[in-house]
Amino acid sequence: MTSTATALDAAQCTASTVALGEIDLYFTDWNGSAGRTVLLIHGINVQGHTWDPIARELAKDYRVICPDLRGHGRSSWTEAGYWASAMADDLVHLMRHLGIDECDVVGHSLGARVAVAFAAQWPGKTHHLILSDGGPEVATPGLHRGANAGSARRSRQGFSSPDEALVFYQEAHPEWEAEFISLHIAHQLKKNWAGKLVERSDPELVWLTRGAGKRDTIYLWECAERLDCRTLLLWGERSAYFDEDVVANYHRRFGGVFSDRRCDAGHYIPREMSQEFTRLIRDFLAEQSG
Repeated sequence: MTSTATALDAAQCTASTVALGEIDLYFTDWNGSAGRTVLLIHGINVQGHTWDPIARELAKDYRVICPDLRGHGRSSWTEAGYWASAMADDLVHLMRHLGIDECDVVGHSLGARVAVAFAAQWPGKTHHLILSDGGPEVATPGLHRGANAGSARRSRQGFSSPDEALVFYQEAHPEWEAEFISLHIAHQLKKNWAGKLVERSDPELVWLTRGAGKRDTIYLWECAERLDCRTLLLWGERSAYFDEDVVANYHRRFGGVFSDRRCDAGHYIPREMSQEFTRLIRDFLAEQSG
């Protein structure tokens, strides 16, 4: 394994890329001297910097690791695929590379699915698991919304300028706090050979919103049922991805100690109510494991 590092904020954050087999994985590392680690896993078609405001707050007390999943951001694309098990395995290797023996995990949307796989594939090492509007299974309207969003993403032809991108994302996501839109433009977009700003994500990720995602669901329920950690599901009251029936099924099937909380938000809970989201994380991490 090899790695390169860049200081983003000399006080507490570095950005690094580490070679993990066929994958070069980019990640930020906040407050590396802290004794307890929180792993933050982003959703589809974003990258680890989407966590910056939340990581900055959590880093006052914890070491915080924010990777770009394979196929996303500044990490490698791969023809080997984007199964949740493979993404989780990348993160297990990252933790071992960093010498981290145990952690707490927060995942949003696709990141919640990867978090479930991570906790199962690294048994006994995850003490608290927080799922933000995502997990093994979602409500049918959410499946349709995800597929439609993937199709729309494939049809976009890029942006001519950051200002054009800003207008687009403000109209597409009026519920996002302003800082998250700025971070998305700064880190999710890159200039291509034609001078257009295009997304830093493999177009093949779209299959996660279709048949490949359904296949992953079977595996992820197997993972969820054998968990022995404390799990908190945060789900949005206005989200298309969760309803009371789906949440009830999570209570029936998750191993360990499972709880849920309905949030005054849509799907993008961390970006819609970041301060409250961070408080909920802190409160849950303060609970004793077991």
